[in-house]
Amino acid sequence: VLENEAAVMAAWKTLSDKGSVLIQPYLRNHPLLQSLTTDSEAMTLRVVTRAHGSDFRVWSGCLYVQGPGYLVEREYWLLKIDAETGQGFDAFGHWLGSENEVNDASQLLMLDGKAIPFWSEIVRHSERAHVELPRLWTIAWDWIVTPDGPMLLEGNAGWDLSALQELGVDFVKIGCELTGDSSKL
Repeated sequence: VLENEAAVMAAWKTLSDKGSVLIQPYLRNHPLLQSLTTDSEAMTLRVVTRAHGSDFRVWSGCLYVQGPGYLVEREYWLLKIDAETGQGFDAFGHWLGSENEVNDASQLLMLDGKAIPFWSEIVRHSERAHVELPRLWTIAWDWIVTPDGPMLLEGNAGWDLSALQELGVDFVKIGCELTGDSSKL
């Protein structure tokens, strides 16, 4: 705890001397999502949009929930999110760069069948944002769902496809749809 203004300013100078600094508000999870974990870290809802003809549509969604306390950083439970309804289903462990064998995602099952709060708003804003970047085929939008509504953190053009592959996305089928060549199906 910084005791006074002088201590705050000294800490700020030390931090800003290291390079650019981004300040954002402390974001709390929506109570429905917070019920999935005891961790207070904000959960990322990744919503992927893709070009679909001349418009852009939400393709998939995935909620990243920090794994149990004994797992290392960047180990998450993933909860698939249905693009149409925003409902959660089929939770599983996603251990980035880890040999961890923990597979019990049962705490996420309490969200099975329930829609992510503010889902239609998140879809609308994600699709609208992609319109501004029409040369990108896909963009992964990272959201924090707070009690007051969704907050967009960032859009990623180069993003983690492994989560989508684990979600069962068939990239061969998509490639065939894009090229009109069904001979590889």
